[in-house]
Amino acid sequence: MPEHIELMKKMFEHSIYWAKDIVNHFYLKGPQYWPVRVAVNYFMNYVEKRVRALYDRLDQIAAEIKNRKLVSKVEAPKLMELYTSSSEEEE
Repeated sequence: MPEHIELMKKMFEHSIYWAKDIVNHFYLKGPQYWPVRVAVNYFMNYVEKRVRALYDRLDQIAAEIKNRKLVSKVEAPKLMELYTSSSEEEE
């Protein structure tokens, strides 16, 4: 299951990279689209910042999964307990 976390992080990085590339180089060309391009880039940067802020917590969850040896779907409630306890500790 920690591999899934790493895979999701890589997929996110890939998606953000190509979304920015497509918007800035192939889509919304021309000066009339400048406001839309700025808004789309602002949104993508906002999402990227919010997701990257979760990376440390995701790494902690992955490490805890390895430590507790949670390997099956049957143990998914244990993962939910871990997630809710880590979010409650931050508050």
